[in-house]
Amino acid sequence: MSRLRRPTREAGHDGRSVDPQRGEVGDTARRLRSERRFGLLPMVTPVRVTIVGAPVSCGAEVKDTWRELSEWVAGQLRRRYGDAVRVEYHDLFDPGRPPLPKDAKLPLALVDDEVLISGGKLSLPLIRRAVEALGVTQDRSLADAGRPPRRDPK
Repeated sequence: MSRLRRPTREAGHDGRSVDPQRGEVGDTARRLRSERRFGLLPMVTPVRVTIVGAPVSCGAEVKDTWRELSEWVAGQLRRRYGDAVRVEYHDLFDPGRPPLPKDAKLPLALVDDEVLISGGKLSLPLIRRAVEALGVTQDRSLADAGRPPRRDPK
């Protein structure tokens, strides 16, 4: 009578035992986890909102109205979307400003390098709709978990 030979168990790459008949013990759990490399979650590129303006001359003084307004817009977007949106402001004569499209008027607002506003006024609801059209959702922090999202006046 021959003895049945039981398969040997070996340690897998994570130290758990492996049964050659059934496969690796933890392979189901590994398939259910999100793909992570080296323990890091995949990086998400934030939506870039670029505002180009210019200082305004009022008599003897120069006001930086567009810069102040873009800082306010950046604060509103940061409060609503967190790190998913990044706002940059450039003066018209900054050497690092993005190239202007043909027939552009100030203020100029670009969302991921697409012209959204050219001339007129900066519209926060219009910028929000463009950002949300790219798939960005409102940031729900632990403090806001029990409350409905705030509505900004239009």
